[in-house]
Amino acid sequence: MFEGKSINLRLVRPSDLDELIDLGNRIADKGEYYPIHLHTTSSFRQQFAEDGMWGEDNGVLLIEDKEHRVVGFITYFPAHRFLPGAEIGFSIYRGADRGRGAMTEALSIFCAYLFDLKPIARLQITTHVDNTPTRRVAEKAGFVLEGILREAFFFRGEFC
Repeated sequence: MFEGKSINLRLVRPSDLDELIDLGNRIADKGEYYPIHLHTTSSFRQQFAEDGMWGEDNGVLLIEDKEHRVVGFITYFPAHRFLPGAEIGFSIYRGADRGRGAMTEALSIFCAYLFDLKPIARLQITTHVDNTPTRRVAEKAGFVLEGILREAFFFRGEFC
């Protein structure tokens, strides 16, 4: 477990699975820019059974507050097959928990850990061009805007 000032990061536990499936499938809480795909119970449990959601080139850590309540998650995965870096993804599950600094703290801790752990040259975050909250979190954690990819991903009915 990684302990921050206001949050902790930890691995997913078997006892978390039901809550994570429920939180991940609450479409109304996903936020304006988060993909609205649903997780089936069987596929989610199968993914956990394979590697505990922490593997050699990808992984998920839960973000919990100091009362040990799960507030979100942060993940890394290969950015490109031909580059030695990783993409970072993250989300706070409930709207009431957003805007309190938890994600900026989690992102800073997570990035420091990945750079210490993995032989990677870079970490990157890709988000919708209008997603100001995510850009603000990334910049507070030391990320720098490098450019805009046009039609880089399909999101809610259009290429962005």
